[in-house]
Amino acid sequence: FLHQHARESTTAPASASPPLFTHWGALAKKLPNRTEPQICHRWINHLNPAISTAPFTHDEDILLYKRYSALFLQQPRRDFRNRREKYLWQMDLFNHVSVNNFRNKRSGLQLRRRWYDA
Repeated sequence: FLHQHARESTTAPASASPPLFTHWGALAKKLPNRTEPQICHRWINHLNPAISTAPFTHDEDILLYKRYSALFLQQPRRDFRNRREKYLWQMDLFNHVSVNNFRNKRSGLQLRRRWYDA
C-alpha cells in the first residue's frame, strides 16, 4: 500500500513539488530499526516540507467536505473483512482527495484526521 504511494510520488504532476527522496529501501538499510513502509509513511505524512502544518482554513474545510462527500457517495457499498481493510480503503479515498484537490499541500492522513475530528 505505502509502496504504491512512493511510486506515485515519483510521477507527480509538474505543478506538485518534486520529491526530495524516493529510495525508501536504500534508506531502510541505513536505519536498522525502521522498515521501508515506515520510512515512506513518515515522509509522506509528516516530514515532507511541501505538506502544510498550518491550521485548516474555512475554505479548506468546505473543499474537504464537498470533495470527500462526492467521492464517498460514488463508491459502491462495501463489506470489510476487518478494520485494517476499511482503514486502507478510507486512506485511499483521502489520498485521492489530497492529490486532486489540495495540490499536495495536505496529506491524506491530515485530511482523514480533520474529517473525523471536525
